[in-house]
Parts: sequence; C-alpha cells; structure tokens
Amino acid sequence: HGRAIDAPTALSPDTRVLKWSSTDPKPGQTVDGILKVNLDPADPDSPVLELQVRMTLSETQPAPLGPILVHCGGPSSGADCGQRVASRAPDHYKGYDVWSITQRGMQGNNITLLCDSKKDSTLPEKCGPDGCKVSDFTTCDCALPDGTPQIGEIWADVDPRKEGDVKNLFAKMSEWGLKTGKCYTAKKWQLQGRSGKIYNFLEWVGTQYLAYDIDVFRKAIGAEKMSVYGYSYGTYVGAVYATVFSDKIFRVVLDGNMSPWPQKEQQALGDAEANDKAIAKLLLDCKEAPHKCSLSNPEEEYQQVVAMARRGALTARTKSGNDFPLTVGMLMVFLQTEYT
Repeated sequence: HGRAIDAPTALSPDTRVLKWSSTDPKPGQTVDGILKVNLDPADPDSPVLELQVRMTLSETQPAPLGPILVHCGGPSSGADCGQRVASRAPDHYKGYDVWSITQRGMQGNNITLLCDSKKDSTLPEKCGPDGCKVSDFTTCDCALPDGTPQIGEIWADVDPRKEGDVKNLFAKMSEWGLKTGKCYTAKKWQLQGRSGKIYNFLEWVGTQYLAYDIDVFRKAIGAEKMSVYGYSYGTYVGAVYATVFSDKIFRVVLDGNMSPWPQKEQQALGDAEANDKAIAKLLLDCKEAPHKCSLSNPEEEYQQVVAMARRGALTARTKSGNDFPLTVGMLMVFLQTEYT
C-alpha cells in the first residue's frame, strides 16, 4: 500500500502551489511566500504567475478560526497589509492565520501594470514650442497619449464644467485602451502557455481573478473556509469572493464599503458624490471650529477660490520665479490628497 499523503496545512502547505520562505515555520511566526496560479483559472496549460503572499500564523495551530485575508484597498494593497493591520489590533485577529497578497499586476510581482520609472523614464533637455508632452518623459508603451490631462485613481485635471475638457479626457483614454494600440500589443503582456498558446496578460487581471487566486491559496493550506477583512477597494474584493465562493466563506468584514458594481458609470458617479460629500464635510468642520480654521465664511470663500482657478488667477510661484496657474482639477487633487 502507498503511504497516505498528509493534507496540507498553513504550517505545511501544498508546495506545488504555495512555498514559504521558511522551511520550518512556527506558530506565531510571520512568513513570506510565493503563490503559483494559472493565468486562466480554468486552463491548467495557461502560463503560471507567481504572486507574493505573507501570513502571520496563529499562536495556536491549526488556527481555531482559520485563515483571514486582509486587503487594505487600492488595489495596490500588498502582501504586507495583514501583518501591519494585525500588529495594531492583535486581539481582533487572535485565533486567525492572517494573510495578504500582492495581487496580479501590482508592484512586487514579476509582471506589473505600472511603467518602470527607472527603465522607461527620461528627462528632456528641452521641450517643443507648445510645451512638454508625455512622450518627452517616457518610452513606456503604456504611458498615456500626448495631450492627456493628469489623472489619478479618482481624479483628473479637468474642469467638469468645460465640455471640451471632459470630451478630450474620454477621447484620450479611449485611444489608450484600444486593443490595436501600443499598450495592449506590447511584448511584455504576451505570455505563452505550455501548449504554445499566447495569452494577453491584460485580459486576465481584475477582482474576479483575485477571487480565484484567494481560493487557490485556501486550498493550498487545506482550509475549509476563508474569512475576508476588506478596507475601501478591499470591500469589493470581499464581496466578490463571497459571491463567487459563497460556500467557502466564513466571515466577511467590509470597512468603508465600495459597492461591487461592474458598471464604470455607476462607480464614477459614486466616487464623485463621495468627493462632494467629503469637501462639504471639510467646510462644515471648518465653520463649526473657527479656532482651527482661518476662513471666516468657509463655503463662500471656497467658491471664490474655485472661481479664481477657473479664471486662471490662482497661481503658485515656481523655483524659477514664474507664476504657475493652478487649475480646478489641481485644486481637487490637493483637497483629496490632504483631507479625504
């Protein structure tokens, strides 16, 4: 008779899928690891990705409450998220194996969505007569097209009252996202499976695939159930995992929840409403605590500042001594960065 294969555990996972950096992890220890997942969860011949994970093991093994994924949002939340969060409130996570993952495409993994600033960046000696363009500063295939306004996670340097600004933003983003464009067709995204089939990495990233990767991890440590604690975008992760693997979920905590809508228009409207509410709360706090606020009439003075930006009269002095005009978009970015 053949010897029975021991079921995987957090201390001794299925090493074909999950390999800890420590060969003999102990209860209470924090260990780093590499999780191997197929690009296409339904195709074992698809390319294999290696994702960074980190787990703080419960003092009691096996963990009485099982594993809990902690996702700090982003989606740039990395493998260190769970350790950081649990260290601030250890009693909340007692009895759990606390872990986090650097999901597909995020910095730290072998394939990242961001341009490589060290390799792709250049500093032009001189720009053209119409000013500097995006392409003057980078050779990255996935850099934004020339003429695109500055954008962030939930902001863009446009005046929403100017139809031309908004149309230009959408036109440039549509150009950037074309499947015939240089970003989508870039060599770095073309991955070959074991059968020789070519896969485009960009088609296999997102929250749905993260849910599958979470469940690969669950099986690799032999856990019957998985809990999720999500912050911000992490609430989206928790909701999607609980929906796709409803029979495998134990507990879900959604902190600062982000509705799991697949429609981008709904999400954009929700972000805009949240931004307006945050600014309104800032102005109200300023009004109710005048000893902490230099504005005598916060709402009126805020509207005056916005109007100045629209007229080009809101400026900042540069190192060269010139006045640089600040736009409405830049004002919103500053407020979001500092106060929301």
